[in-house]
Amino acid sequence: MINLIKLPLIVLMFEALSIPAQAQFSTHPAPMWEGYEKTAADIESDEKFVKEATEYAGGNTEQAAQSLIQIGWQRIVKDPNHAIRAFNQAWLIKPNNPDIFWGFAVASHIRGDKLKAVNRWFNKTRELITLKGQADSARLEADHGRALTERNCHKEARSYFEKALSLDPNYVPAHIGMINVAAVLGDQKLQDKHQKLHDELVK
Repeated sequence: MINLIKLPLIVLMFEALSIPAQAQFSTHPAPMWEGYEKTAADIESDEKFVKEATEYAGGNTEQAAQSLIQIGWQRIVKDPNHAIRAFNQAWLIKPNNPDIFWGFAVASHIRGDKLKAVNRWFNKTRELITLKGQADSARLEADHGRALTERNCHKEARSYFEKALSLDPNYVPAHIGMINVAAVLGDQKLQDKHQKLHDELVK
């Protein structure tokens, strides 16, 4: 667990570390810096960053990556580009951490990337969760459903909210998603069902 007292120091330290200059200061950074051909200097900069970030985290690469992931999630709504830069830094340290790709998915959605890209990052998150033998996440499925709802893909969103509820029948955000989807699709019976379940859970 990251020490919240030290978080401002971590932010300053990580953002001061050497990152590929063009990619770091891009106004629209790509996840994993895709499309940017790194130079030898960039690669050296990456290696230096990983070394220094790991040392700062007491030699714990997992903690170093999680600190950056937390920074990304803290910035994701107000500044999704900043969030992606933090997730990119975490990816240098732990390239197979599913939380990084989950962050890519949500940040890409918030800043308006194409839906194909958003879906790609959600699917990559699932792939890595499966490879690591972790349990499926109701929150992940609901996040994907919410992103689709906000893109007016209501029928597609419904399947993700339903999957979220199959994993956790008491997950309130998924019930809210189903209420909204049912209202748009004109399914009053479905809307009433999830409204009742929602109200029982939050009373």
